[in-house]
Amino acid sequence: MPAYYDESTKTWYCKFYYTDYTGAKKQKKKRGFKLQREAREWERAFLERLQGTPDMTFQALYDLYYRGYEPQAKAEQYRRQKERVQESHTALFQGQADKCHYAH
Repeated sequence: MPAYYDESTKTWYCKFYYTDYTGAKKQKKKRGFKLQREAREWERAFLERLQGTPDMTFQALYDLYYRGYEPQAKAEQYRRQKERVQESHTALFQGQADKCHYAH
């Protein structure tokens, strides 16, 4: 997972290839990191999110779902749905069930 330094902007960026859900190979480039470590962490998180690893924590799965759900839902609907999931799955949020296994 390489990270590169951009002399003109004095920041770090990551550039890598990945295979999307259709099987097409794509290139991803993200710029503007102050530290090399930040660029590498962002790349790792992107690839992990893309793969949907079966050992993903429930909190990570929850955050990923609601990041995509928020733009399409009305504000009140979004708030109610989020509260409903948090109330009904408190054990998962408290870490009692560390990993969320699901089939994709």
